Amino acid sequence: METPLVLTFDIGTQSIRCLLARPDGSFADMVQRKYDQPYFSLEPGWAEQRPDFYYEQMCLAAKTLCQRNRELLPDIVAVTLTAIRDTVVCLDEKQEPLRDIILWLDKRQAAWDRPFPLYKSWMFRLVGMTEATKTIYRASVCNWIRQNEPEIWEKTDKYVFLPGYLNYKITGQQVDAEANMIGHIPYDCKHRRWKSRHDLTRCIHDVPVSKMPPLKKSGEVLGYVTKEFSRASGVPEGLPLIATGSDKGCETLGLSVVQPHKAALSFGTTATIQLAVEKYFEPQSFMPAYPAVPNHLYNPEIELYRGFWLVSWGSSGSLDKRSRPRPRRWAALRRRCWTEPFGRSRPAVRGFCSSPIGPPESCIPTPGARWWASRTTTPTCICTGRSSKASFLRCTIR
Repeated sequence: METPLVLTFDIGTQSIRCLLARPDGSFADMVQRKYDQPYFSLEPGWAEQRPDFYYEQMCLAAKTLCQRNRELLPDIVAVTLTAIRDTVVCLDEKQEPLRDIILWLDKRQAAWDRPFPLYKSWMFRLVGMTEATKTIYRASVCNWIRQNEPEIWEKTDKYVFLPGYLNYKITGQQVDAEANMIGHIPYDCKHRRWKSRHDLTRCIHDVPVSKMPPLKKSGEVLGYVTKEFSRASGVPEGLPLIATGSDKGCETLGLSVVQPHKAALSFGTTATIQLAVEKYFEPQSFMPAYPAVPNHLYNPEIELYRGFWLVSWGSSGSLDKRSRPRPRRWAALRRRCWTEPFGRSRPAVRGFCSSPIGPPESCIPTPGARWWASRTTTPTCICTGRSSKASFLRCTIR
C-alpha cells in the first residue's frame, strides 16, 4: 500500500459524487453523475423520488470509479457517506421502503389537529412561540404521513433519513450517525439523544423512539460492505463504513471551520452559513444548533432555502430559447450581472414568471424585477419589458 485512500460518496440534491480521497485531502479521482430528474411532483409543491434511486446512482458512480482505478482498490481502507438532510424513508419490518422518498424540498403541510397538550400550548403561548410551533408541526412530514397515509405509518418499523437507508443498503445494518439527525424528528441536538416523553417540544413531531434508528458517533464503524453491495458497485467487500455527518456538516469540517472565529459559506442547492462552536446556542428560537461531525462541536446555521438552485433554474428553465446565452457568452453575462444598469439592454423576459419555492426572507426587492411572497404561496417575479438577462439573473442571485 503506497497511500491509504478513503472512498466517499457525496449525495446531493442535483448530483452524486464518488471520490477517492488521500490523507492530505486531495483526490486521486472523482466521478460525478448529474440526475436527469432530481425529483418528481405528484402534487404542486411535493418533491419525491423512487426509493432506490440514490442507491442505483451510488452503484453506477462507484462502478465507474473502481473500473478506472483498479490498481488503487487495494489501497482503499474505508468507505464514508454524506447525503442531503431531512429526506425521509419509511421502512417496514424487512427494511423495505413502504413509499417513495420525500425530499427536503417538499412543501406539503399537515393539518393542524390540535395535537399539543393544554399545558404545553399555554407554555408556547407564554413565550410567544404558538405560531412557530404550529408552523413546524405542519411542516413535519411524519405528521403528514400519520394523517394522510395511516396504513403506511402503521406498517412503518423504521422512520429514517436517506443516509440511514443507504447505510443499510451498504452494510445490512440499520444504524445512522448522530451528526445526520438534522430535520423534523424528535432529536435533542444539544445532548445528542432522542427526546424524552417529557421534553417540551417532543409533541411537535411525536415519532415513537422505537421507529427511529440506533445511532453512533462520528468516526465509529457503522458496518462493513456486504457481498451484495460489492457486486453491484465494485467496492471491495469487507471495507468498514465510517460514520460521518450531514452534507453541510462535512462541508464545514472540510473547510477547516472548527473554531468559533471562522464561518463556512456553502453555495449549494441551499445556501448556508455555519459556525463551529463548543457551547450550544440556538441561532433562532426553536431552531437548534445542529450536531457537528466533530463530536464535541455544534453547527449553528443561517439558511437561504433556495440557494444556487434558483440561479441554475433561472438560467436554464425560465429564459426563452432565443434569449438563452450560448456557453461561450456566459463569462460576459456574469460580468454584466453586476455592472450593467437595469433597463439598459434588450429585454429577455416579459410578463409573469414564477420562481421555485423559497421563504420570504430570501426575497429581496431589486430594480427591474419585484418579488412578492407569503407563508403559503410561491414567490413570484414580475419582470418588466425593460428587464434584461443580466437583470433577471442578478435578481435570482440576490
